[in-house]
Amino acid sequence: MHLSLWYSFTLFVIFAFSLGRSLTNANEEKKVYIVYMGGLPLDPNYSPNAHHLSMLQRVVGSSYIEKSLIRSYNRSFNGFAARLTEREAVKLSRDETVISIFPSKTYHLLTTRSWDFMSFPQNVHRNLNGEGDIIIGMLDSGIWPENPSFNDHGFGPIPTKWKGQCKGGDDFKCNKKIIGARTYNKTSCRDSIGHGSHTASIAAGNIVQNASFYGIAGGVARGGAPSARIAVYKVCSESGCDVEQIMAGFDDAIADGVDILSISFGPSAPLELHEDVVAIGSFHAEEKGILSVQAAGNTRFQVAGITSNAPWLFSVAASTIDRRLYTDIVFGNGTILKGRSINSFKLNGTQFPVVYGAEASSKCDLRDAQICSYGCIDPKLVKGKIILCQSIFAEKTSYIAGAIGFIAPVDFSESYVSPIVSTFLTDEQFEFAESYYSSTKTPTMNMLKTVDQRDLAAPLVAEFSSRGPNSQILDILKPDIIAPGVEILAGYSPYSPPSGVPNYDYGHNEFSYGAGHLNPVKAANPGIVYKTTKEEYHNLLCSMNISSDTATKMSGFNISCDDYQRGFKPKDLNYPSMASPIESGHGKFQVQFKRRATNVGVAMSMYYAKLSCYQSPCNATVAPEKLEFKALNEEIPFVVTVSGENLESVLSASLEWNDGTQVARSPIVVFNPKIMASA
Repeated sequence: MHLSLWYSFTLFVIFAFSLGRSLTNANEEKKVYIVYMGGLPLDPNYSPNAHHLSMLQRVVGSSYIEKSLIRSYNRSFNGFAARLTEREAVKLSRDETVISIFPSKTYHLLTTRSWDFMSFPQNVHRNLNGEGDIIIGMLDSGIWPENPSFNDHGFGPIPTKWKGQCKGGDDFKCNKKIIGARTYNKTSCRDSIGHGSHTASIAAGNIVQNASFYGIAGGVARGGAPSARIAVYKVCSESGCDVEQIMAGFDDAIADGVDILSISFGPSAPLELHEDVVAIGSFHAEEKGILSVQAAGNTRFQVAGITSNAPWLFSVAASTIDRRLYTDIVFGNGTILKGRSINSFKLNGTQFPVVYGAEASSKCDLRDAQICSYGCIDPKLVKGKIILCQSIFAEKTSYIAGAIGFIAPVDFSESYVSPIVSTFLTDEQFEFAESYYSSTKTPTMNMLKTVDQRDLAAPLVAEFSSRGPNSQILDILKPDIIAPGVEILAGYSPYSPPSGVPNYDYGHNEFSYGAGHLNPVKAANPGIVYKTTKEEYHNLLCSMNISSDTATKMSGFNISCDDYQRGFKPKDLNYPSMASPIESGHGKFQVQFKRRATNVGVAMSMYYAKLSCYQSPCNATVAPEKLEFKALNEEIPFVVTVSGENLESVLSASLEWNDGTQVARSPIVVFNPKIMASA
C-alpha cells in the first residue's frame, strides 16, 4: 500500500515537473534568430527548405514549425530565420551544419554638385551600352518610381542576364530603368521615408535639369551611372532594417543577377563578421563577382566605430563638397551671424520677437526648460516668436508649440532641414545670441533664406562619418575611401517630409578617409590593380581562428585550415591599402607587407616606386623598386618594409607606383592598438 502510494506520488511529481517545464517552455519569450549555414551544398538532391524544417522539427516540435519558421534563405546561401526561445536557439546551435546563430537586430539607415566635384563631369566620355547592362541592387527603404530620376525614356531592352522579378506591390510598376522590385515587410516597394530614393538617384539617377530644393542649390541632378538599371530590395522601413529581411535581400539580389550592391545601413556598433548579416551576404556576393558597397557609418568621433569592416566590402566614408549652405540671422541691432541649416522659408525681412527656452516654460526645471524638453514649452509664450533652445532635438517641440523660428547650438557643421524657420550656431555664436537676448529689452531677430557658397577647404571628412581602426581585423584598413556625403541634392520621396520631423583625434588620418577621395575618371583607368583571390579570402578566414569545417561551410569549397594558415597573416591579404598593429609602444619595430600588382594598362610598361613617410623617425623601402611589365594581366610581387621606433600612436606613409601617366597610390598605416582602448 505504501509502495503503491509512493509510486503514484512519484509519477505525479514527474508528470507535474514535465507539465511545468512544458508550460515554462511555452511561456518562454521567443525572439527572431538568424541561423546561418554557409554556402549551398553542391548536391543536386539537397533541399534547403526540407533541411530547415527538419532542423526546426527536432527543436520546436512539428506542431510549432509553421509558426516558428519566418523564411528560408536558399537561393544564394544557406540559412533561415525563425522564432525561437533562447533554449531552442542553444539546442539548434549544436547542429553540425550551423555556422552561427544570433538574435535578429535592427540596422540603422545611415546631387547637383557631388559628381562634378569628384572630377566626373556630365560630358565625360562613357560607354552607354556597357553602362546600360549594369544592374545596381539597392538594399534600402524602397524607391519612388515616378520620380524623374527613374523614368525609362530612351532606355533599351532589359539585359538578358536579369533573372529577377517585379514584386513591388499592387501600386508599384517597374520599367526599363527600375527593372526589378521585391519587398520583405508586407508593404509596397514604394519609399515612404525618402532614403532609398535618395541613395538610388545618387548611384544611378537619370539626368534631371533645373533641380533644386525649393530653389536652393539649383543645378543638374544626376547619378554616377545614369544609364544603369536599378533593382529594388525593400529591406528597411521607418523603424530601421531588420536582419532577417536584409538576409533575404542579399539572397535574392545575388541570385537575380545584380552587378553591384548598394548598402546604406549598418549596425549601431561593430559586430563579429559571422554575426554581421552585411558581412555574410557580401561574402557570398563576392564569391559570385558582385561588388558590395557600404556606407562606413555615422558614429562620428567614436574610435574604431566603423561597422563596415569585412575586407570583401568596399567601405565608403563621407566627405564634404565645395558647396556649403548657410542661413543668416539678422539681429535687431544689425549684427549678422552665419548659421547652418537648410531653410527654404522667407520671413520677408520682418523682425520677430525672441524668447529663451528657460523663460518659455512654467512647469519644468531650469535645465529641461533650457533644452526645450517635450511638454515643457508653453504655446502661449512662444507662439509667433523665435525660440532659443540649447538642444537641436527640440525642433519638433518648438514647431508643435507654435514657434515661428528655432535657434540652437551644434558642435558639428552639417546642415539640417527643419519644419520651421531655423538655423544652428556654433557654441560661440550661440553665446552671442544669449548675450544679445539677456542685454536687450525687446530682442528681435530675422532669419534669411538659405544660400549656397563655395567652400575652398573641401573635401574634408564629414564630422558624423565613422572612423577606424578596423575592430574586427586590425590589419585591414577601413574605411577604403571617402566620397561626398554632405548636403547632396538628389531624388526623394514626396511621401516623406524632408525634415523628418579622452579623445584621440581621427579627423586627420587614414582611419577617417582610407585611400582618400574618390576620382571616378582616374579609377576607370588605374594602370595597375591589386587582385584578391578566393584562396586569399580562405586564408583570411582560417587566420581568424575559424575551423576548417566552418570555412568549408561558408565558402562551399573543401578547405583545410592547417594548410591555408601556414605562414599567412591578414596584413598580407592582397589589399590596396596596408595596415598593421604594433603591440609595443617602445623600442624598434619592423613590419613587412607582401603585395602583387597586376597590369591592366599598357602591355609594355614600367612603374617606378615612390615611398613617403609622414612622421619621423620612419624608414620605408620597397623591393623591387620598379615593376617592368611585358604583357597585360601580368602579375609582379613586391614587398614593402616599414620600420621605426617608439610608436605611441599612428605612423602614416604611402606608396605610389608611377609610369609617367598613371599613379597608383596605397596608404600605409602602422599603429599601436592601445589608441583604441585609451581614446
